[in-house]
Amino acid sequence: MRLFTFACPMCVADRQRFSILSALARRPKKLCRGCGIVLRSRPSMGVYLLFLLYTQFIGLIADFPLIWAYMEQQWMAMPRSV
Repeated sequence: MRLFTFACPMCVADRQRFSILSALARRPKKLCRGCGIVLRSRPSMGVYLLFLLYTQFIGLIADFPLIWAYMEQQWMAMPRSV
């Protein structure tokens, strides 16, 4: 997925990208694979909020089977709570 990759501004090493877990931080960091400098991202607040809304949307979609099982009273499809 080349859409979310970038080149290092110092050594022009291609295919750098931040991991999903580091993107949860407001200012993610990554070491360049070519020269080893620390690359930092400072996304605008709008981009950061769009990322947070995106993760909430994915969480909502992942919960649909649980909501469906509850509404249809198919208790075997729901996870057991201990």
